[in-house]
Formats: sequence, C-alpha cells, structure tokens
Amino acid sequence: MEHNNFDFLRLIFSIFVIIGHSYSLCGSADHEIVHTLTSGQLLLQDIALPGFFLTSGFFIFPSLIRSNSLFEYFIKRLLRIYPALILMTIVTCLFSVFMFSGTAAYYFTHWSLYKYALRAPFLYLPNTTIYDVFANSPSKSLNGSLWTIPYEFTWYIAIMIFYLIRKNKNWQKVLMSVFSVFIVLYNVKYYTDRPNYYYLISGEYLLYFGSFFMVGAWASLFKDEINKYKLVVLSIGFLLFFITIYFKVYSSFNYLIIPMVLLPIGLYQTPFIKDIGKNIGDLSYGIYIYGWYVQQTLYHFFKPSPIQLMTYAVIIASVLGYLSWHLIEKRALDLKSKIKYLSQFLGI
Repeated sequence: MEHNNFDFLRLIFSIFVIIGHSYSLCGSADHEIVHTLTSGQLLLQDIALPGFFLTSGFFIFPSLIRSNSLFEYFIKRLLRIYPALILMTIVTCLFSVFMFSGTAAYYFTHWSLYKYALRAPFLYLPNTTIYDVFANSPSKSLNGSLWTIPYEFTWYIAIMIFYLIRKNKNWQKVLMSVFSVFIVLYNVKYYTDRPNYYYLISGEYLLYFGSFFMVGAWASLFKDEINKYKLVVLSIGFLLFFITIYFKVYSSFNYLIIPMVLLPIGLYQTPFIKDIGKNIGDLSYGIYIYGWYVQQTLYHFFKPSPIQLMTYAVIIASVLGYLSWHLIEKRALDLKSKIKYLSQFLGI
C-alpha cells in the first residue's frame, strides 16, 4: 500500500472542524481565526469540509472501478460509514441522560429518545435533539457535524453510473472532465449559500460539495500527472489563494484553489506524516462524528472559552476517534475481504 499525506490531511480537517465549531458553539463565530484573517471570506470549516469531499472523491472513485460488482462497492461504503455511526448514536443516547433536566426514568421511557435513536443512522431523516438536551446552548443541535454525511453518501451512490465504463479509462477521463467542469461552473454562477431543502437535503449544498467530490474523482484519473508536477500546482494554488483573498474574490475560485493546494500536499510523502495512518490509525471520521457532541457536553457543564473548548475537545475527541477506529471502524473494514465471496455466493 502506498503511503502519502492524505491520512494526515483528513486528521487536520477533523481538527479544523472542532476549532471552527468551538467559536460557533460559544456564540462567537465571527471571532474564528481564519474568518478574522480573511476579512470574513471563509472559515476553517470552509477548508475542512470541501477537503473531506475532495479526498473522498479521490479515493472512492478508484474503489468503485476496482470493485467486482456494484453490490460489493455499496457494501464497502456502508461498512465505512455505518458501524461507527450506529455506535456513536448509542453512546449519544445513553450519555445524554446526564444533560437531561428531568428524571432518568422519564428520559428512558418516552418517545423523543427512541425517535432520535431510530432516525440518526438513516441519514436523510430530520433529527436534531433529544428532549431538551443542550436547550440552553447557543446551538441546540445534538450533533451538528452529521449534516454533511447524507451529501457524501449521496455522491457515493451518484458516481455508481461510472461503473458502466469501468473498463474504459479514456471514456472515464472524458466524461469525468466534462462533468467536473460543468458542476464547478454551475456553482461559480449560481451558488448563494442560501439553500432550499428538498427531501431533507439541499440541492445547492449537494452540488457545492459534489463539485469537490467530482474534482477529487477526476484527479484520481490524472494522479500521475498531478504527482509529477505537484510542486508547480501547489505553488500556483497558494499564489491564487493569496491573490483572491486580497481582492476578496476567493469564493469564486475556491473550487480551483482547494484542489490545487490540498491534492499536491496529500500526494507528498513526508517523513512520519505519511505513516500517521499506519502508526495510529485513521482517526478523522471518529473525531468528526464525536467532536460536536463532545463540545456541546463540555459547554453544557463548564461554559469554557473557545480556546479552552477547542483544546479539551480535540483531546477527548481524538481519544474517542482512536477507540472508534481500532474497536469498530478497522474491524468493519476488515470485512471487505469477505464481500467478494458474498457477492459471488449471491450471484450479484
């Protein structure tokens, strides 16, 4: 297996999300450091979330092409998301009793708890809180990080259409290039960050995140070329970043800047950093899904400052991410080797 900096990047993205949320959960989002330095043009989450989708497309598309069937591909995607998500939902439901204003007997015998437990793993169902848990926090949501997962899962499904041309790399390059350019240009012209929701997800956010996902998928087809000229691409990306921030037009160019900066960094094989996934595991997903809930809990009991909140939350969420990876996620992913035989047995 090739080692590069992508595991480290995803870890950094998850920490960026916690840092950004620390300000919003304390009611001081305008004081977030990147928001301040860029005169309000972006937040740390505006780097982290597109980064997650970009790297996801970069790795998921090759996984689709390598799969022996769509059934095999789909089950692998379920194994990556659901085991950790289900455990996190159980932990949330059990631990939230300590933030409930009523009795434990009432908490465990009424509908709100079980409605949350049933809805949370299904991604597309509206589900924000249990009873009055975190009702006195600036943000009432029980786990505000989960809102992006339905968008990623939707793109897992959407790119399955490319399985039809899995044996023709030239057609993959042509169609992926056309689709990626189209979705990026559409976002440049029409994206407003004022979403309307249909069927519980926003079409605007779906296309926004999808632009990074599809560019990542496109980049996976040109990985060797990007790797060969990664220093040039990275240098141009940073130059564009500073120019567009200075002239306050970053939002129209982020679809280009984020891939040009993050993909070359990910393709580098920096000593120690490139082996972080091998040494400690891929903690990013666990940190991401536990981070908000940890922060809400800390704010509920201690009312910390944003700096205190991010410091303690990163430590606690990293421990939970480590446990999630080694106890749940890694073991679930180990089942991938058995999916091929299951697919053959079922004739799918």
